[in-house]
Amino acid sequence: MTKRVFAYLSVLYLTTVCNTGIHAQDNPVASYLQQAGGHAEIYNGKMETLYNLAQYKNLPYFMTDEYAETMITYRKNNYPGQRARLDLYREQLILLAPEKRYGIVVDPQLVDEFTMHHRTFIWFTPPKDSKLKTGYYVRLLGST
Repeated sequence: MTKRVFAYLSVLYLTTVCNTGIHAQDNPVASYLQQAGGHAEIYNGKMETLYNLAQYKNLPYFMTDEYAETMITYRKNNYPGQRARLDLYREQLILLAPEKRYGIVVDPQLVDEFTMHHRTFIWFTPPKDSKLKTGYYVRLLGST
């Protein structure tokens, strides 16, 4: 009987000690995945470089410098309810990070389209002989 109790206590002790170490290492990963949810891939970009607004008369952002409710289709996956703003000067879509402390520049080559301020934008790369610039354009008709 005492051997059985000792065996149970040993297993309980080893389980507790081993699990504590494993869970301590998993906490940062679990915390990140909990904050990012299923949208972790879209947040994989460089941090936004902020403007010194004292130097400029106008804002470089579309409509407002505030982050607006945005629906993004990124690599054929929909990401509704994102907070983003469009930098027209640098041609960058800037997504608010999950912890809401900084902006992340989304890779434009992976953005299929996004909708903000009741307008849908696409990334357009014109032909080489065109006078148009590469960048975000408002989609007027159809779908991508």
